[in-house]
Amino acid sequence: INEFLIPAEKIWQPTDFLPNSQSDSFYDEVEKIRGEAKELGYDFWVTLVADTITEEALPTYESWLMDVEGIDQHNGKDNGWSKWVRAWTAEENRHGDVLNKYLYLSGRVNMREIEMTTQHLISDGFDIGTDRDPYKNFVYTTFQELATNISHKRVGKMARQKGN
Repeated sequence: INEFLIPAEKIWQPTDFLPNSQSDSFYDEVEKIRGEAKELGYDFWVTLVADTITEEALPTYESWLMDVEGIDQHNGKDNGWSKWVRAWTAEENRHGDVLNKYLYLSGRVNMREIEMTTQHLISDGFDIGTDRDPYKNFVYTTFQELATNISHKRVGKMARQKGN
């Protein structure tokens, strides 16, 4: 599985898509984001907030994927499943980070409400009805990833329609 995993040093990071806070032009770049954000409509923000909360709920996803039948996450840290789940979680975490930072910099949403919603989602947990069945978990994850991909593409389409 290692041949398919890209090291953190070589893969994109959220700051690659955001203003560089160490740059002299940081505040100008933030002002540009805020200006462009004013052009985006309600549907854009509602969808982006939902996408962000979904991406930030990663601890929940990893915990149930590491508990499927036949996986020993404590003694089998180096098995393919455990490595993949942890790498996937790290990838998803980057998605949540870049979306969260963009929302924050845009100044268009109440970040405290978003953060509380995310905290409730993670602390309350959820039951997707798959129990510990690896097959059902894989099917659920596949459909969840497809739905998220579609939603992200729709957000991008709404942004492009406004010239962003």
